[in-house]
Amino acid sequence: MKPVSVLFVGLLSLVCNGIYATIKLGVSGSRAFPAHLGAAVFDVERSTSFIALSQAVGGDDGQYAVSMVNAFQNQYQGVTPSKIRIGSVYDQDNPLFGKKILLLTLTDHAPMVVADDAPNKVFVIRNAGTFSSFLLSSPVLKLDDGIDCTRIEGLNGFLSQGAFFAVLRGVQPFGADDSTITFGAVQLDETQKTIVISQGETALVNKAAEFLKITNDLASIEPHVAMGVSEHLQAHYTGLRVVAGGAAGSGARAVFMGLDIPIAPDAAVEADSIIGTNVLGTAVRMYHVATMWATTGLDYLIVVGGVEPNPGDKARSVSALPLVGYGEGFGRLAKKDSEITTLVNAYSKKQVVGRAFSQAAAAAGEIPAPVDAASLVGGNGVLPGDVVQLLVSKDTVFVAVANDDLVHGGMFASTALFDGDGRIVGWTDWAPAGGVAENAVSSFLDRANGLWYSMRGATWADVLEVERTQWQVSTWGSALNEIFGQDEHGVQSVVDFPSKHPAFSQDGDNRTSLVCLTGNGKVALAQSGYTDATDCFRAKSSIATIQKNSTAQPADAYVWDEGAVAELGAIITADIVSHGGNSWLVVGGRNGAAVLCRPDGSGWVTGALGKNFAGLPTDLAWKKFYFGDAVRKICAAGDVFFVLSESALYRYTPSPELFLDGGPGLLLATSDSFAPQYDDVRFSDFFASKQLALLATDAGLWRSGNAKDIKTVANQQTVAWTKVNLPESMYCVTRLYPISPTGINSDILSNDRGGNLLVLSSSVGRHGTEVYRFALRPVLGAGLVTNDTIAPLPDCFTVAWTRDEITEDPYKTYFVSRGDYRNYVATDGALWLFSRNAYAPSRAPAFVEVLPQAYRTMSTLGPSTSHAVWAAHNGSGMGPLCLRSSDGSWLVGGSYIYGQN
Repeated sequence: MKPVSVLFVGLLSLVCNGIYATIKLGVSGSRAFPAHLGAAVFDVERSTSFIALSQAVGGDDGQYAVSMVNAFQNQYQGVTPSKIRIGSVYDQDNPLFGKKILLLTLTDHAPMVVADDAPNKVFVIRNAGTFSSFLLSSPVLKLDDGIDCTRIEGLNGFLSQGAFFAVLRGVQPFGADDSTITFGAVQLDETQKTIVISQGETALVNKAAEFLKITNDLASIEPHVAMGVSEHLQAHYTGLRVVAGGAAGSGARAVFMGLDIPIAPDAAVEADSIIGTNVLGTAVRMYHVATMWATTGLDYLIVVGGVEPNPGDKARSVSALPLVGYGEGFGRLAKKDSEITTLVNAYSKKQVVGRAFSQAAAAAGEIPAPVDAASLVGGNGVLPGDVVQLLVSKDTVFVAVANDDLVHGGMFASTALFDGDGRIVGWTDWAPAGGVAENAVSSFLDRANGLWYSMRGATWADVLEVERTQWQVSTWGSALNEIFGQDEHGVQSVVDFPSKHPAFSQDGDNRTSLVCLTGNGKVALAQSGYTDATDCFRAKSSIATIQKNSTAQPADAYVWDEGAVAELGAIITADIVSHGGNSWLVVGGRNGAAVLCRPDGSGWVTGALGKNFAGLPTDLAWKKFYFGDAVRKICAAGDVFFVLSESALYRYTPSPELFLDGGPGLLLATSDSFAPQYDDVRFSDFFASKQLALLATDAGLWRSGNAKDIKTVANQQTVAWTKVNLPESMYCVTRLYPISPTGINSDILSNDRGGNLLVLSSSVGRHGTEVYRFALRPVLGAGLVTNDTIAPLPDCFTVAWTRDEITEDPYKTYFVSRGDYRNYVATDGALWLFSRNAYAPSRAPAFVEVLPQAYRTMSTLGPSTSHAVWAAHNGSGMGPLCLRSSDGSWLVGGSYIYGQN
């Protein structure tokens, strides 16, 4: 489709400060809140948290009915003082002082609330927390028939403008004939020359509503409302719990847009279309509603709920549905295979300013089904309890789980996986997120500062404090800092091994997750998570017992710094390899590679390693098996593994005989493999999954050839190394960062969802860093690698053009440029992190950097818009970035072990 011209509006970005240990936030005097909390919202553009109390309070505590804190404050500040300016009149009694707050949202960055003693009107606190703060009060909101409502059942505002939607009820519970939705605005009254809250148009939300029913009236609407807004599309969505009528041909929709716009036409709704059904008497329940503006520029509706036979059946089912972002049907559900329209600047016709689905779902089969990989948020993962909060940040969906029944609650995350067109084709499995590994009723991500706010408890009645993470030396790894500290040359690599790793026990009561840390002649293997006595999988909060140079019990961690390990020098890579019923830990460094094995060369029994290192033989020791130098990567892929040095790539099949007697690996690449086009090529990173191999070099990125299987090719000549195009790159490729649906990198091509890949092209001499994104398509069954197995994502700034012609196709290039050298890049789909060591000649300090939240494809933000998080203790090293699978927090290697707790 031909690109469409639109006017470009610039985006503002915020910057970060902030690796984490938790601090508790209360009110003045470092005390807890004076009453239980009841609602929370977060201003993502201004990094400000607002909290409301669920109980009325007296005395000076009345100022905390609503309170706020930003990223640079350590106490919540009450914003409902006893006296306040109301409208243009100063020093008035504050109607919110000490009151119980029923509803809280944000509109034009200001908190909007409904108080318990005035449940049918809204209040807005403008300039909250400043000397110029003032209060606005609306008139009593009216039902569609003009009668005063008795209660506001739902309230949701637009963050970037003074607009809001409210769901109203009359005397009868919500769902009765007079139930209403209304639009409102906070705006300047030109006559009175003052800011007022005004009510706009209304619509009835009842069983006869055309935008809800299909053919016949609904049987019922339950008294529950879920509301979500798309700031990008400037569209509002309301989710309900409805039951289709009982007459023939009846059906129901449980989501609508704006005041009265059906989310999809009758003809598109089938028996289970997630948001609706065409089966009479069937219930469709929405528990939470949100939207996603993905970093590929496309929009999605995210819902918790669906078509359910029994109440609560879908309270932990999360789905993603594409939304039309341009053209007819704007804001409604798009066809699951909709065309994508490229939007270009109306003046230049070259600059890409947007991408959008442009075909609305109109017929059966066009709305994604709940079992489609593209709609199934959480992949093959299972949430441990019902979702109590839905949060979307960039490409990741977060949910809070409070009451659990399989493992403990907390925050869980699932990240979108994209194809080469930027569409979502799958999701990563649910995994713990944000370091929040206990029951939580609500959490928020300060994306600009890389901080998490968390309200922990089974219900709001348990919450008297807010916890916020901070960037500092890791508390989990603090006991290892004396071993790996800056004076000992720090941590050279951090590798997480999740609990679902096939080398570990999968018994429900005997699961573990491990983290491997390597340094200068040192290796540590530490327990990161474990199954507790109640069969809950928990993140380990600290390391108490360390065994050195043995595998004796008990231990929270093992550290080795003698023998073969000490001979390796700086160790920068590690992986677990498995074959023939055995599993081994293999590490590589400056002076070769070594394996942790028994005297007969065997390892531990695959699938037997459990919590507290149960199943780990006590006679394991390190043995060197590769005597080359400058090992850059150890990479396991199924029943083989690869050793990459600066100038050679070898493939091995692990076995006791190999590790006991040694033996050469199969040479698959050397520095001369790319001659005559390139001479003396140096290697930096490597990735393999099923048949595909990717090799990062100072001559760019290379892949194994079409129809070649890297696990079975006979020699380097038959690999048929093929260059991958990286337009406008720094020439050198330094790091590869795979994103796997299961959390295990080697699964990407063998999983029907595929995966994504970040490619870091960085150069010290050229003072530049670019990140490229690729889609990795699965190779299933007897399939072969083809040109389509790896495809660039549609990251672009312009359409392709020449002096004589402007084409219709985006010119695919890098996703982001940092303007200077970076060592590492990593992401969880919401936070994008970069790190860099200190370096000479003019000492530039080590740091971790959070990418500005406005970044997505087409962004033209410069490198100065980012903010560095400076290393603690003036460390000179800041490098490997690792997402800790046991709780979803970040670990960062360097002069010390930094981390999130």
